[in-house]
Order: sequence, then C-alpha cells, then structure tokens
Amino acid sequence: MNTNYTFFSKILIVIVALIAMNGVQAQNGSLDLSFDSDGKVTTHAASKEAEAQSILLQKDGKIIVAGYRGAPENDMVLVRYNENGSLDKSFDTDGIVTTAISGSNVRAYSVALQKDGKILAAGSSSIGVTEVMILVRYNINGSLDTSFNHTGILTSAIGAVFTEVYAIAIQKDGKIVVTGGVSNDAIDFNIAVIRFNSDGTLDNTFDVDGIVVTDLGSLYDFANSLVIQNDGKIVVTAYSKTQATRGLMVIVRYNSDGSLDNTFDQDGKLYTIIVNSSARTNSMVLQSDQKLVLGAATDNGNGLGYVLARYNTDGSVDTTFDLDGYVFSSSFGSFIELAYTVALQSDEKILVTGYRSDASGQNFMIKRYHKDGSIDDSFGQQGKVITDFGNADDEAKAIALQSDDKIIVAGISFHAGVTDFAIARYNNMITSTKKVADKKIQFSVFPNPTSKYLNVSLDNDDHFNFEIINAVGVVVMKGKNTQQIDVSNLKEGPYLLSIRYKHNVYCQKWIKLGAK
Repeated sequence: MNTNYTFFSKILIVIVALIAMNGVQAQNGSLDLSFDSDGKVTTHAASKEAEAQSILLQKDGKIIVAGYRGAPENDMVLVRYNENGSLDKSFDTDGIVTTAISGSNVRAYSVALQKDGKILAAGSSSIGVTEVMILVRYNINGSLDTSFNHTGILTSAIGAVFTEVYAIAIQKDGKIVVTGGVSNDAIDFNIAVIRFNSDGTLDNTFDVDGIVVTDLGSLYDFANSLVIQNDGKIVVTAYSKTQATRGLMVIVRYNSDGSLDNTFDQDGKLYTIIVNSSARTNSMVLQSDQKLVLGAATDNGNGLGYVLARYNTDGSVDTTFDLDGYVFSSSFGSFIELAYTVALQSDEKILVTGYRSDASGQNFMIKRYHKDGSIDDSFGQQGKVITDFGNADDEAKAIALQSDDKIIVAGISFHAGVTDFAIARYNNMITSTKKVADKKIQFSVFPNPTSKYLNVSLDNDDHFNFEIINAVGVVVMKGKNTQQIDVSNLKEGPYLLSIRYKHNVYCQKWIKLGAK
C-alpha cells in the first residue's frame, strides 16, 4: 500500500468534513484574491467626482455598477466588470458607459436588470429650477435602447417643481416600478410610486394614470427603496420629518393596482419612532417568508449609527428578531458605523454594508447577522470586515451576492480631491442546511485514477461551479459548467473535486496519476 496516498487521503477526509460542516470558515469575509489580484478595484470615470450607487449581477457573472460623475460632465455612469475584476471591453469598447442628459446635477441612484438582459438605470437631473426624474434603458452592449421611449432616455416631471427617483424594481410581467419624492411647491414633499409599461409609457392600470402620490403627514417625505412581494404587492420604505421633529422610518404597502393595502397596519402605512434618535431609511429586503428587514441610519444628536428592524407580513414588529424587533449598531465615542444597504444570503443571514470611521480613517464595512438578529462571529473578525482602499475616505454603497455566494460591494474611494468608483469581492461559503438525503444532484468522476482528463457526470445540466483542492487544502483549479477537466498539469497525488450547485456543496475524492 502507498502510505503517502493513505496519509493524504486522511487529510482529504478532514477537508471534506470541514466543507460539509461549514465551508472554509477562515475564508468567510476575506478578500477574494482572484479578483484583480488583491480583491479590490478602483475605477476613475474621468471626473473629480464619480460615485457608485447601485450594483447588479448578470447571469454570466459580469458585474454592473451604476452611478454618476459630477461637473463639468454631469453624466450617468455605468461600469461593467468581468468576473476577475477587469473592465469588460465588450461594454461600449472600454467597459465604461457615460450618458449625457439635459440639465445639471445628473444622478443615477438605482439600477435593475430585465429578463432579456437589458439594463435600466433610474435617477434625476436638474433643469433650471426644476428637478426631473430620469429613466435610461441600455442594450446588453451598453448602447441606448431606442425601443424605450424612442430614444432610450425618459425624463419626466411628475411634481411641478421636484421629481426625484431613488429606487427601481421590475415586476414579473416586465412592468417597471420606481419610487422617490415629488413636490409642487418645493415646500411640501410627498412620496411617489410610478409604474411604466416596458416601452416607457405610463401604466394606466396603476391608479388610473400610473402615478400614486402619498402624503405621510410631514413636510419632508421621501421614498428610497422598494421591493415587490411574490403576490405583486409593492412595498416602499420612506423617511418622514418636519423641521421640528425627528425623522421617522415609514413603510408603505400598496396593492398591485396602486391602492393602499389596508391589511398592512390597518391603513397601508407603518410609522416607526426610534426613541431619542432621528432615523432615515436606506434599504430593505424581503425574506422568503415575506417578512421585511429594514436598515436605517440613525442620529441621536451625539453621533451617527444604524438600526435594523424586522416586521411581520401584517406590519407588526417581529419580536423574534433580537427579542424586540430591533438591532442597533455599536457606534460610540471615537468611531462611527453607518449602514447604507442590507442584503440577504441564501441562508437568510443578513449582511449590512456602509462604512466605519475612526482615527485611522473611513473604510468599507460589512457586518453579518444571524437570522435572529445576533451578530455572526464566524464572519470576518467578530462578525465584521473592514476594507481600506488606501485612501482618505471609502464608503460602501451597494451589495450583491454571486451564485457561488461570494460578496461584491461597490461604493466610493476619495483621495487627493478625487472620488472614484470602488469595488471589492469577498470570499464567503454558506453552509447548506439540507440533509445529505435532500441533495438535488448526483455526480461521479471518471476515470479515477486519471493522468490527463477528469470527466464529470451529473444528473443535472444546470449551472454549477467547481474547485479542485489538493491534499493540504489549497484550491489549485476552479471553473464552471464543464463535463471534462484537463488535469494533466497537476502534480501526482490525491485531490478533492468540490461542486457547488444552488448553495450546496458536493465532494468527490480522486487520484492524479503521473504521466505515462
């Protein structure tokens, strides 16, 4: 018997066990060095001010980040990256699309992807004394889609003086829903929900004219995020305050026809007061059980922080979440932690992104919580990851999760008077909660042992990712969606083939023979 193979096989058994139990814990939250060699990328958009605001992932794994660049250009900006972090030059030849739009102070706040791969960006522009909403639709290659409002660009003034859009979502039927704020006098601002047909025309089945304006009872009411439930109901988060009162967190739920949903907190509108603090909603996600997780920035007069809140489907506070329904940041004294976005992993752990500011500077921050609201200490250091781009100030503005569970965060990095797009990718392995008997695929490898090719036979031809791990636990090869792997360049010895499919991990041990 080859004692070396026996020894290595025992090591591989341990590796398999670790993966089955909880992935490679040490990697959770670490920068992914396969992404631009250090896990971080900054992109200069040929302007002093360029800010990333939103992120989405294409089915092919490419990454789109949307934002804007400031004066003198005042353009919408979309940047597309390949999976390895390089700019995708098939996207407008250099990976960067800038769109000039009439007016000044052009902003892109949110981006969404249609089923056909076309890209929608939403924001606003100042034209004289009037603020107007902007919707732009792009083809897959970054060119304007002229089938949308004839030009690819739609500008509209819903309010006589002010119309601004902060969030966008696409319904299952392809209709486009946006939300933001409107005003007819620049004194009293209300939230607005607007629905368009796929060609850019207003949908007159939505409150007759496609526009719903809701007064929350304060002078300053602004909606900044939205989700569409499985039943088609539209949920919007908003911020509401007067000059004399602290800001309130507000959730509004509409039926699919635009009417207020009276099954949600009796009148469709839910107000949350954070004691001794002003709160401004920033982001919201919908759990698989349709519970809502909301993230908001807070200000108690002594410092900034954030709060997470979870609500049941009827609008009541979910007291199973950290016992009272609320989780507060630990900001105090010499440091600040502020959150902009929340996201859900497939195991419904909660990710919070924003920044941490302390004596060392302002840097990207990610924190992870268990579903019950407790901090997840297996992520980073005590549930937190801080990333410094080496500049004065960095802020994480948006987050997305790849099909292999890796985390991508986009935001800004400020240095020497210039603000650039900043993006980072993090390793992240999710433990499957399924029992072995519940596996959805079966696979085998052959020939085993092999000297040149390793063939993979699956009972499902859907997309999957694979890694080959050597006897000491190092990933020596990775790829996706292939039934034959060339392993001729690997050293002789035992290896582990790990297949990741729909957040489950399946492993098979095999032996690499020497060249014949």
